[in-house]
Amino acid sequence: MTMERKSSKKIFLEQIELLYGNAMVPILVSVLVGGLFCWSLKDATPLKTLLIWYALLFVVSVARISLIILFRKRRVGYGNSRLWYNYFLIGTYAAAAVWGVTSFLLYPEQSQQNQTVFFLILTGLAAGAIASLCPSLPAVLGYLSLVLLPLPIKMMLLGGSEAMFVGLLVLLFWAIVIVGSMKINSNIRENIELRLQSIEREKSLRANKERYRHIFSSAPLGIFQYNIQSVINDCNDAFVSIIGPSREKLVGLNMLESLKDQGMLSGIKDSLTRGEGYFEGDYSA
Repeated sequence: MTMERKSSKKIFLEQIELLYGNAMVPILVSVLVGGLFCWSLKDATPLKTLLIWYALLFVVSVARISLIILFRKRRVGYGNSRLWYNYFLIGTYAAAAVWGVTSFLLYPEQSQQNQTVFFLILTGLAAGAIASLCPSLPAVLGYLSLVLLPLPIKMMLLGGSEAMFVGLLVLLFWAIVIVGSMKINSNIRENIELRLQSIEREKSLRANKERYRHIFSSAPLGIFQYNIQSVINDCNDAFVSIIGPSREKLVGLNMLESLKDQGMLSGIKDSLTRGEGYFEGDYSA
């Protein structure tokens, strides 16, 4: 697996985690709004029709909640990620279709007040879905289209200038939320990619530090570290055995104040002022 493909897989897994992690509350809100929606239409729509529709919404919502619970209990890897993603899309599209069909079955043609409530509920559901579904472009685009597009079609079937105007407004709202969803999706993918890159850099840095520490500790040559004040921060065992004093005496030693050998001092000063210094020869304390 190439690095680019592996990165795409990781981004895809992060997107699935976000979808399932953000879905529970919107589903519960949808069930609650569905109940209020049916109550608002109780005088304009046959009760049997409302009960059948709400029962369908409830069944779909329970199935989606069950899927979320199963997802949280099982670890998703590269092998089954696509399956879990497809399950989520199916549940999302099913819920959207249940809401979309209301434009044909439950639209209150005779009540202006109920029509206003109807528009507010559908547009509110569409706007609320953006936050939870934007990690997946197919999910958010499919949901918005299934919920909103049946309404302009219904307006066209009704005819009349007022209905056509409302239909055009809904189409405009659909286009705006689609464009906004695409931008948010792009930002989410970029943020996930940046976070994954940061994690990889931290892992690489940690590995490099471990390799350096291994080389530093096991090298047969004497190695020591010092800061810009010329104070020794650390040294390996070989350096201790070469110099003679214990590690405790060497670590914390200010070389510019303690060393007497001018050759060594010159090399240290050059390293501090110019970024590089050089000394070769026997050291005499």
